[in-house]
Amino acid sequence: MSQPYQPHIGDLNKSLLINRRLLKHAHNSQEQSKERTPSAPPPPPHPRLQLVESILFAYDTDETLFEFGPSHRDHNLSNNSLTFGIVDVLSNAFPSPTSRMLFHHYCNIASRILVTMGNIGPNPLLAFCTPGRLLDTNSAASAAVRMSMLSTGVAHFTHETSDAVGRAELGVGWEGQRKKLKELGKKFKRAALANITLAAKAETGDEQSCTLVCIRDVISADSSWRDNLEFALSLISKKGGAQAMLQGPGYSFTRRYLLENLATHDVFSSFVTGKEPSLLGNSDSWWFDSVETSQTRWEWESVERSFGISRAMVDLMARIVSVDSQKRRLGVSLSHQTREMWEVTQHFESEAHCLLLELDIWGNSLNALPQNARVTCGDYIYKYAGVVFLLADVLEQPHTTPRIVNSINHILELLSEASAMRMAVMLVWPLLIAGVFCEEDVRQKVRELFDAFQSDYCEDLEVARELLEEQWRCIDAGKGKQRWSTIMEKLGRYVLLI
Repeated sequence: MSQPYQPHIGDLNKSLLINRRLLKHAHNSQEQSKERTPSAPPPPPHPRLQLVESILFAYDTDETLFEFGPSHRDHNLSNNSLTFGIVDVLSNAFPSPTSRMLFHHYCNIASRILVTMGNIGPNPLLAFCTPGRLLDTNSAASAAVRMSMLSTGVAHFTHETSDAVGRAELGVGWEGQRKKLKELGKKFKRAALANITLAAKAETGDEQSCTLVCIRDVISADSSWRDNLEFALSLISKKGGAQAMLQGPGYSFTRRYLLENLATHDVFSSFVTGKEPSLLGNSDSWWFDSVETSQTRWEWESVERSFGISRAMVDLMARIVSVDSQKRRLGVSLSHQTREMWEVTQHFESEAHCLLLELDIWGNSLNALPQNARVTCGDYIYKYAGVVFLLADVLEQPHTTPRIVNSINHILELLSEASAMRMAVMLVWPLLIAGVFCEEDVRQKVRELFDAFQSDYCEDLEVARELLEEQWRCIDAGKGKQRWSTIMEKLGRYVLLI
């Protein structure tokens, strides 16, 4: 009888059938494991980014977001009845939920950094939020204010989002969203300018929106600022000038404040344009006489609380930049004097030394003045910045001159003090003046101040840092300090800084 077949069992690892079954079993086990332990859902997007998405959706779909002329949404509302009746006047003026959100952002958050002491006393940039100036849908001037507020609000919102959300959470799509938010702000600005044009034609109040557009141009580093500022200044000229606008029954503190604000923007624009200020610089009486009409301390200190320096210091800086502008226009060089220009050269030297003496006298009296500590600090900062500017730029003395070196050290220490107060607004030019003339071993201190100022500024500070770094590259390459306008044009960043 034959023996039953006995399969030869060798190395089971070589069995193709067994290996296929093992692989199938392992695959099924993995699938079951996946079913038993589902993967964690992705984390929800940052609430701020959800808000960004809703704003951009409204930009694409909500036609009520923009006003390129009075909307006339409710003809029954007038300046006498804006706060009464069954109509929700805020929703009537801002029918889009997105526009109301940006309006609240402007009022509650952005307005605080648009003036130096936004947390002390009433904020004049909120004085526009009265029914007569803001909510009238039949007025081009009111529509201009609304659109300029929203343009300013979205500019600040965009910058704040970059700081509030971490780089990792912002993700790769943020740059595209940021670009679109900027487009939204520019469209609000165009709408504001359209309404300003209509309001100017009707000769109604348009100073509010002109001022807000200028402020918006600063914080968003908008390169079209010059046309808008010159348009505002031309409107003032057509109305007879600041003095005429502040006389008679048309006077109000709001109008005075707006003129002060535009005049101060004009002064600081001279550091870029090289042009003399239009409203200040010639011992203009309106700048000081208007204080006599003040009814409260806040009105009396309107310039101080807005810009962190005294009214007298703004006037002094206007005269300093005027001398520099005249010298530039004539092409005078104090370091390479010519015989035919000797007399005018002596004139500029005399003017500069008189201003230096005035700065010294002013500085010696500061401690005796009853001012807010931040205003005293600001006046000292601008006093030393004026000294450096006159010595280095106007008188063309080397940056190693002891008085220049000492003044720069004072500026940097005082800027640190202002930063410690959390009131570093309106100090970009002293930082740039000190930075461009400082010794190389001091540059790190300047960079640290830029970092410390970050929370009080928007895109304007980022541009200022770029400009200064480019100046340093030119200096290190042996080209010397360049005009700020030259650097701005080179980088494509022609901006208004304060």
